[in-house]
Amino acid sequence: MIYHIASKTLKFNGTSYSAVSGPYGQDNLPSGDYTVKTSHVVVQGLAPSYCAGDVCFFIPITPQFSCSRHGLGIHPDGNIAGTEGCIGLSTMDAPLFWKAWMNMSLGSRPTKLKVFD
Repeated sequence: MIYHIASKTLKFNGTSYSAVSGPYGQDNLPSGDYTVKTSHVVVQGLAPSYCAGDVCFFIPITPQFSCSRHGLGIHPDGNIAGTEGCIGLSTMDAPLFWKAWMNMSLGSRPTKLKVFD
């Protein structure tokens, strides 16, 4: 998986999805490599900011470099536009992303994310 900060796109399984990181909190994600915690996805009890309509999810990501940031993830950009550093998928693309994610077996889901400017 690849997130391009400048174009605000998350590429997953050959498809690009509209997504934003920042400008709140500590702004956007730092460039670098991240681990995607595919077996720690949260789908219940989430605030509206993690939802696009009925689709709610949070996929945790962890930087693979020295960084003081924590609690980062990929989720729908619900509520007020923008995130505190996570990757927030547009409300139109979040359901499409989630469908593609769920159609992929757990063992086939990406465990790596590259973020670049």
